[in-house]
Amino acid sequence: MKISYNWLQDYINLKNTPPQKVAHTLTMGIVEVEDIIKQGKGLDDKIITGEIINIKKHPNADKLQVVEVNVGKKNLSIVCGAENTKTGQIVPVAQVGAKIYNPQEDKLIKLKKADIRGVKSEGMLLAEDELKLGKDHEGILILDPRVEVGIPLKKALGLDDVVIDIDNKSLTHRADLYCHIGIAREIAALLGKKLKTPKIPKVKEKDKKKLSIEIKDFNLCPRYTGVVLDNIKVKESPLWIQKRLKAVGLQTINSVVDITNYVMLEYGQPMHAFDAEKIISQKIIVRKA
Repeated sequence: MKISYNWLQDYINLKNTPPQKVAHTLTMGIVEVEDIIKQGKGLDDKIITGEIINIKKHPNADKLQVVEVNVGKKNLSIVCGAENTKTGQIVPVAQVGAKIYNPQEDKLIKLKKADIRGVKSEGMLLAEDELKLGKDHEGILILDPRVEVGIPLKKALGLDDVVIDIDNKSLTHRADLYCHIGIAREIAALLGKKLKTPKIPKVKEKDKKKLSIEIKDFNLCPRYTGVVLDNIKVKESPLWIQKRLKAVGLQTINSVVDITNYVMLEYGQPMHAFDAEKIISQKIIVRKA
């Protein structure tokens, strides 16, 4: 089971408690930590996000462009040969001094200010393989348009987290620990810290929707609850939810699927969303497979 160190801090103050101490405390107290995974380890802090604000042809090279990029506090002029650049795109920008990966030589190189065919280049726009995030080198990596400009790329991608990997076999007797709040509660008890639990607002019921639930064997399933929600827009999840799910190894699907997974990881309550239009007679039957 993977637990996000950043996510834990929603419920417990870990300001002076590094991931290594959290992992040691858990191992000595209740569960076995198998690994501590620092995400974004190979991404230099000088690789940041930028917005392309202007593109013009290179005066001395047909296949090159001069791209002006806003990186927050300043604009950079960068010579680039990628064909997929457009104004308004959010892209990864390596500033002068950044260490970037050279896939041809399989090593890190330090980026220097360069003069390319008579035009100064103050950085580099990066492809997926130059970030060791994949093998694509067809063009620069295009980021989500909602990403903030001028922040470290690893933060933008949610790779500024530390993941604590727990051996599931060590907590089979503690179902309450299969979630972030459960682990946070245990850490709070072991370290004498205060636990902050989320406040859940009450939802007012407007119109009662017909939904029938039948449980075939109460010994196997003593309780099953369901609720009907109308006017739901299925869309992309907010970035902060996407980052948290990806940190613990889950792929994002859409807002409905993602929130059920998020609640499961937060509270330990398995959930599933059904399309109400596809449920025959608005009835759910709980039985053996």
